[in-house]
Amino acid sequence: MGCGASTTPSLPAIPVPISTNVHRETCERSIQTSAINLRESPQEPSFIPIKKVELSLDQQRTLSEDSPKNPRKDLLSNKQYREYIDGQCNNVQSISELVKKIETYSSNDFIRAWLTFYWIAKNIKYVNGHVDNAADVVFRTKRGVCRGFTYLFSECCRLLNIECVDVPGYVKENWFRIGDALQQATHVWNAVKLGGHWYLLDATWGAGSSSANKLEEFYFLTSPDQLIYTHLPTEDMWQLLSPTVAKQQFLDLPIVKSVYYRLNLKLISPQQCVVETNQPLFEVTIKTPSPDVTLTTTMKIGNDEYPNCHKFCQYDHRDQLTRCYFGLTNDGVYDLIIYGKTKEENTYEGAIHMRLKVRDLLQTPLFPTFYRPFNEHHCTLIEPFRRVVHLGERITIRMYIPDATSVRVQNGNQSMSTYGFENQILTKDVVVEGDVTVSAIFDRTEIFQAICKFDMA
Repeated sequence: MGCGASTTPSLPAIPVPISTNVHRETCERSIQTSAINLRESPQEPSFIPIKKVELSLDQQRTLSEDSPKNPRKDLLSNKQYREYIDGQCNNVQSISELVKKIETYSSNDFIRAWLTFYWIAKNIKYVNGHVDNAADVVFRTKRGVCRGFTYLFSECCRLLNIECVDVPGYVKENWFRIGDALQQATHVWNAVKLGGHWYLLDATWGAGSSSANKLEEFYFLTSPDQLIYTHLPTEDMWQLLSPTVAKQQFLDLPIVKSVYYRLNLKLISPQQCVVETNQPLFEVTIKTPSPDVTLTTTMKIGNDEYPNCHKFCQYDHRDQLTRCYFGLTNDGVYDLIIYGKTKEENTYEGAIHMRLKVRDLLQTPLFPTFYRPFNEHHCTLIEPFRRVVHLGERITIRMYIPDATSVRVQNGNQSMSTYGFENQILTKDVVVEGDVTVSAIFDRTEIFQAICKFDMA
């Protein structure tokens, strides 16, 4: 754990099927032995849930984002503020010159605080290692660690006559080993008093990662009940929560990043950071209100990433839920990251981080091979919920395939009729002759695109 800019991992927008040799032998070996059907053999809950952490704001000291007295949404959406900083403050030579330009532009403390945060996040680069954190040095060199970002923001606020404090504390980030105890507080951010109420911000994380100059506006006036998932002050009073959260409760909370809130996701289950289980199937359920949002996932033990035969996500249109399934192979510690993006975006961003501690594992499931259209069109596999089928076996394939104009099932060398696809539901009886592939035509094209494939053992 340490002081640093937010380094949320990302994935390209076409993550399936994954191309990797890591653990591919696990898939091939398990195909020979695995015939488990997880829909036909429902599991008991695969973990013991912890007591839910209830979060509520300290209404005496802060305001929610929905309060009419909290202008955060208007500040972030007003392009003129950003254009002013980009155009008029891009080449300022001193802190006092920057503050003077901000004072001239507006007398509103909320606007002044946002202009200051925006300038710092856009102009100061996070660097690893020992650097001078004095505000004037950080301003001059355009480099700093978290203390430098914080001290510079505090100094600007002092000159603007805005009350501001530095908030030291703990953070849960990618470098933090999920499930470890808190050792020492190595990060620092700000609390600022605006309009008679206190708000939290982290200019370091607002600057994005050290390798990508990307503004993370989420970390400006972040709601305390959202920031607590990753930031725990050493002094309880700066949580701005009532009641406050204890250290163990902080450790129990899952790590959720800014994209989680931007996509309006809601983690349904499990609502904890570390899960212990001995079950072969692990499920994460996420409320996904917008059908334009797509989720995918990675699963690792150490640096070894598992291929997609061990994991996939599918969208439940009826309940607006995305269910992410993980087929566990061995005892050990698994790191899970769930990524999200909209249809218009090119890159998945890490939204939820969890850790699984697995021991005394039961039989390992494998999932079918899923191709890009499965995620893009929010298809849902109903049955069979497994990768392996057997020669001569009679199976029923049931899938929800929205947007499709035609569906085809390829059974070994035999291309079966499209009969059985009605009202966006495919129901097809198949006597297995080889690998079974489901394909569909979307959006009035004349080309069948593979959706998923079952492997014959």
